[in-house]
Amino acid sequence: MPGRTKRRTPRARSEAKEAPGRGHDPAATTAANSALEYMAVAALTVGALAVLLLAPEAAALLLLCWSPSSWWPLLLAAAWLCWDRHTPHTGGRRMWLHKLFPLWRHAQSYFPVRVVMADGARFEAGCNYILDLHPHPIHPVAMAVALWGGLLRRAFPAGFDFRLVTISGLFRPPVLREIVLALGGIPNSERGLRHVLRGGAGGGQVVVLYSGGVQEALHLRADAFHVDLRGRGFYRLALLEGAAIVPALMLGENLSLRQPAALQAWLLRELGLAVAMPMGRGLFQEHLGVLPHRQPHTLVVGAPLPVPRTDRPSRLQVEALYQQHAAALRKLYAEFSPKYVEPDLPLEINAFE
Repeated sequence: MPGRTKRRTPRARSEAKEAPGRGHDPAATTAANSALEYMAVAALTVGALAVLLLAPEAAALLLLCWSPSSWWPLLLAAAWLCWDRHTPHTGGRRMWLHKLFPLWRHAQSYFPVRVVMADGARFEAGCNYILDLHPHPIHPVAMAVALWGGLLRRAFPAGFDFRLVTISGLFRPPVLREIVLALGGIPNSERGLRHVLRGGAGGGQVVVLYSGGVQEALHLRADAFHVDLRGRGFYRLALLEGAAIVPALMLGENLSLRQPAALQAWLLRELGLAVAMPMGRGLFQEHLGVLPHRQPHTLVVGAPLPVPRTDRPSRLQVEALYQQHAAALRKLYAEFSPKYVEPDLPLEINAFE
């Protein structure tokens, strides 16, 4: 019939879809995807760096709102913080912000990030684990992608609940604390950690923490892989709860950003200030900025170290656990660093005190 269009077969539709016709530009598609990757990691980086300005921002907000007409929102916020003050230390809230899949997917493609399980890295559903990750980043973009993007969850057997430990100061500002809680964060307090490890009646809790702390982040540099194991509270907590320690390394973390070591040393020597100064790339150029470089990141998860439950851990028990942990980290680094990092860098471990 005149004017009637001929229906195409499924094969014809498939061929037409695959053929590069008008309006289909592979280069433009690649550029758009790359732009999304940059924007995703920029959003994560800006969010992480905003934490560094948290105290002055909060002080400025209080000064601006200090008028009789602005008292009621401050009173409401204070009342909410008072009423909800125990939530961070009693398991937090159920995660939901990690479901922003497009954000994590594009950020994952930016580096990229991958998870590798070492030989013997087997996890039982009825046990609790403390995943100790090194080195401590300046801003944990790669860890956020691995954890909230689902890479780490898919590497473990089904049924595990993951919690990321962060500084307690993030749970005081009213808005920021809700964001951190929605991401499943818990404070680095003994009360909060023990509550989570005891929360699952049948086990299945994985607490992700950076035991190296800020001292490890200050020593991030491109000529060595620095690990700080000087704290002893982490080992004591594992003994009290009988939670196995999982050694883990984020290879490539120390190469994505650099720091002015000479300036940092001068500030520490002359003014007593220990300041992290991330220097990376910009959004449209690779020479100056705070965005991490496109350095591949490999999260290596080692075999868990069994820890017996002890009501009163002794110093000798803590020392023995430290020796096992340090040996496991050295073994992981010697095995996987030559495979995934160029160049192969020396491993530095600060001694136990």
